[in-house]
Amino acid sequence: MAVARLDLARTTVRARLALTGGALAVLGHGGSWLALTFLPHARATVAAATDGDTGASAWWSDTVGELLDHTPPAAWLLVGAPHSRTTFSILGNTGVALAALAACLAFTDRMPRLTRGGAPVTAVGTIALTASFLHILAIRVVGREEETVPALLALLAFTAAALLLATLWTRSFCRGPLEHLLHHATPVARRIK
Repeated sequence: MAVARLDLARTTVRARLALTGGALAVLGHGGSWLALTFLPHARATVAAATDGDTGASAWWSDTVGELLDHTPPAAWLLVGAPHSRTTFSILGNTGVALAALAACLAFTDRMPRLTRGGAPVTAVGTIALTASFLHILAIRVVGREEETVPALLALLAFTAAALLLATLWTRSFCRGPLEHLLHHATPVARRIK
């Protein structure tokens, strides 16, 4: 939300976004790698607490697996893997997202004709709150915990459904249903002092 308030048309803002993203990615994932590599027994403790691999990729990959116990060891705070809910993970993943956003903005500036081809992606961004809610709801209904289909196939199905539904919705409406509710809730919040 903070990034959306920036003037992303300005080159200096985009450059700062890219630099900040790069710095956060290095701090998050690089810091996790340093900690897991050089702190004694950290990697082995993480590996023993999960159902995944040896912990060698715990600084960047979710192949580290899921925690076996609901109480993670202190070494878990050193993990930078996606969805690990650690400080390193949040810093690294936020950095990658900011850098990717800056790269996409630069790409669309240099290739404006391709921007029209990205209209479905823009549509998903227009109704991001609704799309995220529906994605979580779909995972809940389908029950992805059982891994009934390959993960790549599930990803492609969710992506295709989001692109299609968002494109169809935004042709008729300027906001998603949850975005509409949020839009009408914000004027009330402005009156609160």
